[in-house]
Amino acid sequence: MRNRYKRRWRYFDEGLIAISSEAALFLKEFYGNQVQDGRLPEHFEMIDLQRYKKTADVRKVRAAMYEKTKEPFVFFPCKN
Repeated sequence: MRNRYKRRWRYFDEGLIAISSEAALFLKEFYGNQVQDGRLPEHFEMIDLQRYKKTADVRKVRAAMYEKTKEPFVFFPCKN
């Protein structure tokens, strides 16, 4: 399946996967800016498997990232 694609995904620093070095540089700068500005929780949602809840509200996700990171069965996947 991969052979029919001309471009291939490559691994870069910090577990970053991108097609080209330019795309990797853009993603790395974008991620750094989001972390600096404190806007990272906007890109995540919270899934709590014990309560069968999925939350995408930014305020609740931000609060849960600081409170529930040690709890089992609570995950923070990326929205996209």
